[in-house]
Amino acid sequence: LRSSSTAVEVWEPHRQDARGRVSRWNDGMSDAVQQPANPSHSEPAPEPRPAQTPEPAPFAIDGGGDVSSDPLQLEAAVVAAEAAGFDGALGVELKHDPFVGLALAARATERIRLTSSIAVAFARNPMNTAVLANDLQLISHGRFVLGLGSQVKPHIERRFSMPWSRPAARMREYVQAVHAIQEAWATGSRLSFSGEFYTHTLMPPMFSPGPNPFGAPRITLAAVGPGMAEVAGEVADGMLAHPFTTRRYLEEVSLPAVARGRAAAGPESGPGSA
Repeated sequence: LRSSSTAVEVWEPHRQDARGRVSRWNDGMSDAVQQPANPSHSEPAPEPRPAQTPEPAPFAIDGGGDVSSDPLQLEAAVVAAEAAGFDGALGVELKHDPFVGLALAARATERIRLTSSIAVAFARNPMNTAVLANDLQLISHGRFVLGLGSQVKPHIERRFSMPWSRPAARMREYVQAVHAIQEAWATGSRLSFSGEFYTHTLMPPMFSPGPNPFGAPRITLAAVGPGMAEVAGEVADGMLAHPFTTRRYLEEVSLPAVARGRAAAGPESGPGSA
């Protein structure tokens, strides 16, 4: 499988945790390579590692279909990813709406996490996005993650005919508006969100889906520059790195910016993820 937003290495699921999730280890591909059936005709086995060397903890691995996949192809890719042991699957918004393919995949799978990576935030208003995310959270039984990105000015203004200005500030308010809408649905409280870019002050009971039995979906933000990474740390549950992000850039620019945003949000914001 080719990932739509991050580089993913794939190997045999030779190690699994208690939930059956494939574990990745920092010692490279050596453990994943299956040994020949007849060891007498193979290369000498490598020397065992020193006993005192601790093995790093595993982490989740997400995969995505081809970036040009239509909704049916994305559904098939996610089904295959779940069967292969992937923890999550990604749907990208390029030629097709990612929410359609992920909805199909939600009905065809049981375990795998489903992430829009990314859906173009500024092509929609916060209410549109909140409704879509809420429905996908219902369909998937709590497995949906709303991954949002800003896109760039020419696409927003000339392809989507939507306004563009101060993307980091606009994205911060966008996510805050989605949270306010989710809170109104969950608690039945009056919707009252007024910001510089978005205003949502009407939610009659007839139009409210009410509390989601699986809770509100998590929100992750795509970020390249430090400004958007800081917003991700402040208002979102995680950050999505661009495919061309290097490890050095991530460590020296992105993650410190996420930490600044998380610190600004306060201790109750949670650890987030990247």
